[in-house]
Amino acid sequence: GPKVLRPTQHELTLRNLVFATDFSPESRKAASYAFTLASDFDACLHMVHILPSSTEGHADESELARASKQTLIALSQGQTSTCHNVSTEINSGEHLDDAILACADTDSADLIVLGVRKASQLAAHIPDITSHVIGKAKCPVLTICS
Repeated sequence: GPKVLRPTQHELTLRNLVFATDFSPESRKAASYAFTLASDFDACLHMVHILPSSTEGHADESELARASKQTLIALSQGQTSTCHNVSTEINSGEHLDDAILACADTDSADLIVLGVRKASQLAAHIPDITSHVIGKAKCPVLTICS
């Protein structure tokens, strides 16, 4: 993205990765890339799921957060044998792209990993969460499309 600084070295170094998931099939596919990179670079992997702020204050908000946390943990199980520094977090935000970017800033992320869907002809011209993350991120964004 346009806000990513050019590296001062020629060797790739990854210490902190943020993997944002919506639990879609595309996102689940991207999880394997995030775990592999974190393992290969012995990096910390922060898995995050963002709940829309519209769920705040609802009676089932805590149940939704609990179920989302369980899904994040299940997604990481089986991967933790190769990747030891994994954390999971459920967050909420009005703008999902800003919530992902805030998480990346907090973690001083070297890379954000996202699973994305192929856009239809019409939707390809409409900015979405992914394009906003890429446009505003201070670090590279790896998008995995199925």
